[in-house]
Amino acid sequence: MVVQNNLDFLKDLFDGLGNKFKSGSATVPNAATTVVVTHGLGVASNAVVITPTVDPGGRFWVSAKSSTQFTINLQVAAPVGGISFDYIVKGA
Repeated sequence: MVVQNNLDFLKDLFDGLGNKFKSGSATVPNAATTVVVTHGLGVASNAVVITPTVDPGGRFWVSAKSSTQFTINLQVAAPVGGISFDYIVKGA
């Protein structure tokens, strides 16, 4: 009984955490300097972490965060094939 209660507790805990994170990937297309990413987390207070999958050739940053979207910005326009980013959005 104690083991089952602990398992139920952990399942509830992890299910709750899953609702606070969204992850995915997005690509800034060829010749563009921005892309709007829809994450759909639904939480206005959030943190966004992005990681380029190749060298973007300059600075990059996140702007315009909202409960459903954010924008990835590049200092230098993306080359042919674009620049892909992996992202994680964490709600408060």
